Amino acid sequence: MGSVLDVLTAISAVVVILGGGFAAFQLWLMTRQGHRDFESLYVQRYWTLMDRLGSREPFGSHSATFKKRDRATLIAYVQLCEDEADMYEAGRITRATWNIWKSGIDAMLKLPAVGQILDDSPPGAFETLKRYRLTGKLKSKYPPYIAIARGL
Repeated sequence: MGSVLDVLTAISAVVVILGGGFAAFQLWLMTRQGHRDFESLYVQRYWTLMDRLGSREPFGSHSATFKKRDRATLIAYVQLCEDEADMYEAGRITRATWNIWKSGIDAMLKLPAVGQILDDSPPGAFETLKRYRLTGKLKSKYPPYIAIARGL
């Protein structure tokens, strides 16, 4: 009788462990989906800005001059990039998404007009982008092993 009880206890323990693992995995998946939903808001902002430009090449040429409407859109895009960089540093953006956004930010920072916007901005404005332009790197709040556990 004791050995049957021991077997049932062992089976119960395995079931509880598997159930806990499954629950943890589900929580991780929900967290990851939450990050994707959050990131989607930034993607929507990006496409709203691109729609303002119409069918033209984004932000025209690499010249320092833009039409007034395009300049306002470029400033809004710089603000979007600042927000994205801030969210990456705060640990709210996945590393995979950051790598995609980073390539766009890197290209944007090469535009002379963007350099002018950053240089002319008041102290405290676009600080993350200014630092990124200077150092070439940003650091996420979480080290890689914690980021993975958090679904980042």
